[in-house]
Amino acid sequence: MKWKYYSLISLIIALFIFIGIQNKIETNDLKSHGIIVNVRIVEFIPGKSGSGSYTCEFFYKGVKKHLISSSNITNHFTYYIGEMFPAIYSEKYEVLRILMIGKDFEEFGLKFPDSLLNRPYPFPH
Repeated sequence: MKWKYYSLISLIIALFIFIGIQNKIETNDLKSHGIIVNVRIVEFIPGKSGSGSYTCEFFYKGVKKHLISSSNITNHFTYYIGEMFPAIYSEKYEVLRILMIGKDFEEFGLKFPDSLLNRPYPFPH
């Protein structure tokens, strides 16, 4: 019976390691080959402990895409539904990271655009 327990724990640990490695690979690809696109936020997906993700839509090479992006926004989540934001997209991995706050832009070595400074709703800089 103990071997089943240890096998389950090993499987869970392996899964977390795999997810961590995959996330690192995707982030590196976004940093080196990412393409800046403009996305419209169409849905908020609540997460744990005051966080969440957004479903975003955008056109790439004439094809409309819908991808989910995590977010560093910590409040007023639904204010952003329907709004346009820049994002960085990996064609290779079909991964999208929405760029909403300074931290997002810094992660990819990008300058925070003036166009995001004067939003008419609560917006952290």
